[in-house]
Amino acid sequence: MRIFLFSTGFNDFIIELANSLSSNSEVILVLPSDTIRTKEYVSNLSNSVTFEPIRLPRLRDLFSNIRLMKYVLKLIKKHDPDVIHIQSHGHLFFGLIFPFIKKPVVNTI
Repeated sequence: MRIFLFSTGFNDFIIELANSLSSNSEVILVLPSDTIRTKEYVSNLSNSVTFEPIRLPRLRDLFSNIRLMKYVLKLIKKHDPDVIHIQSHGHLFFGLIFPFIKKPVVNTI
């Protein structure tokens, strides 16, 4: 099973989840890479987890956030996961790409 994990926060939780799931599944983890803490957490990732870093724009930058969501959708299509797991709704603009996702989406809050 291929799992696409997307989160913009809760890095400690999502890294542990990715590592646990990677023992039985192929895991693609998408996290923002522009914080020092993210680099610290990513160093704890299992070698079997595929890490796809993203850069988070400011929320008030509408066009950059739309481009980010297009990129996330491109990653989803590239990796063709069986399930998409988002943490806390993923991102404020994640709802924009829901109509284009044809896979089950799990949202952990």
